[in-house]
Amino acid sequence: MLSKRWVKWGLIFFVWSLLAVFFVTQNFIYSINTDKPFDWGQALSYRLSSYWIWALLTPLVLLIADKYKLEKKYFPKNILMLLFFGILISVFQSFMTIFLFFAFSPYSVKPPIGLLAQLGNAKFGVMGGSFDSFFMYCIILSIIYSFDYYKKNREQQYNLSQLESKLAQAELQSLKMQLQPHFLFNSLHAISTLMHRDADAADKMITRLSDLLRISLDNIGVQEVTLKDELEFLEQYIEIQKIRFQDTLTVNMNIAPETLNVMVPNLILQPIVENAFKHGVEMKSSKRIIDISSALNNGTLELKVQDNGPGINNNSGSIVKEGVGLNNTRARLDQIYGKDYEIIFKDAEKGGLLVCVNIPHNLKSTSVKDA
Repeated sequence: MLSKRWVKWGLIFFVWSLLAVFFVTQNFIYSINTDKPFDWGQALSYRLSSYWIWALLTPLVLLIADKYKLEKKYFPKNILMLLFFGILISVFQSFMTIFLFFAFSPYSVKPPIGLLAQLGNAKFGVMGGSFDSFFMYCIILSIIYSFDYYKKNREQQYNLSQLESKLAQAELQSLKMQLQPHFLFNSLHAISTLMHRDADAADKMITRLSDLLRISLDNIGVQEVTLKDELEFLEQYIEIQKIRFQDTLTVNMNIAPETLNVMVPNLILQPIVENAFKHGVEMKSSKRIIDISSALNNGTLELKVQDNGPGINNNSGSIVKEGVGLNNTRARLDQIYGKDYEIIFKDAEKGGLLVCVNIPHNLKSTSVKDA
């Protein structure tokens, strides 16, 4: 504490001394232009006497500024108090400057009269110097209030950004929590349907669903995962669907190895693949095919899910209407990436629907877990 205090005082004296040298240098330059004689010792002696007193008074001015802030509620009262203390400090500072200069400076002219007589003769200098001192007092207050305003503004911006971040995380978590019961209910409905015609298949589906829920619970509160972890979850979901559709379903994975460690929103693929099952695979009675691929392209991660269903133009527009899962996915992408993403629905070249998701490439995790 003592060391910090000395550092603080040293910094205050250093700044005021620097100002003294600056103004003396300015006077020297002025004297050159006007061909007037200039005494460096006398000029520095007087300026340092004045500014070192200001250095000693700076903590007092800080206390006054802290006590009497320019708040709207107490503005008239605080202004009066600031003026009152400003007049006292200005007169005191001006008097002490002349006193120290006359009493101790070897550069001051000392007439053959006593010190009190000298100060009496200097009363007009004190009065005139008080105006300069009051102006300096106002400058110090302005600097203090400016820094205080800047600090409060930065704190408000920080608090606002923290609040916005927390609100965004809360909304993301809420959106994510909507997905978990969504696919759970769909899976339970499929199990219920299967129970009446294939009990063994329904039992296998229940086992897969338990594995799926285990992975889901492990990632509660996690907003972003690696694509590798996302695919692990997706594979469990696909296994459930394979039991449901048996030999009629084929899922092809074409995943670029360099994309496996890229961070993606948790549960980003499951709603899109579910949409492929609902609007593509379920509408076919023959061979059902879903292709899932990933690639990196100019700093963008491209995720594609394609089915061999009827597509957009041949589906009476039903595929265009986004359900809970896709609406949820779009809302989460808005929260995380703003406008820096694309989600495109279009007819594939060989038939069926192609869904493309393009998001910024990020290898570093920014996952946030709830406390």
